Amino acid sequence: MTGRGTWVFKGYLKSDPDRRQVVIKDTWRDSGRDREDTILKHIFADMVKVMGLEAAQNAEKCFLTVLNANDVTIKETQDNTLYRLRGRNPPSDCRMYEIPPEELPNSDKPRKGNTSSHPMVRQTANYQVNHRIHTRIVFQEVCETLYAVRDLRDVMQILLDVAKSMNI
Repeated sequence: MTGRGTWVFKGYLKSDPDRRQVVIKDTWRDSGRDREDTILKHIFADMVKVMGLEAAQNAEKCFLTVLNANDVTIKETQDNTLYRLRGRNPPSDCRMYEIPPEELPNSDKPRKGNTSSHPMVRQTANYQVNHRIHTRIVFQEVCETLYAVRDLRDVMQILLDVAKSMNI
């Protein structure tokens, strides 16, 4: 599950003396949604009900192993847009600045006059924020994208494994 604001890193657990690599996924989920690890737990529980324990355990092998998952806190406060905006949407007179790709943010060009007359500023009307919660999840398996796999035999095996996991 990915979306805007998703970053994926390779790292290792401080508690692991062998420093085996893990994947750290840092993302902003919608505030009304469960975390990815919770969703996976629900999926696995439903698989047991529908398929039985042994078949569900085999199917579970097709998913990444979650080692840890938490909402990010800063100074003992959950990092989310609701807290940062104090539960409100931006005021109706809030301005959005659109920066064209050819204009650098740290431009040395002096700004003349009022910024509201700047051609790249537009007024927002009743802008609604989709509040999000900053979440971090750690996976055991370190993978590479299918795009990076160069051996056709490996690509075909991966695609067969994906097809198999869909038919469990």
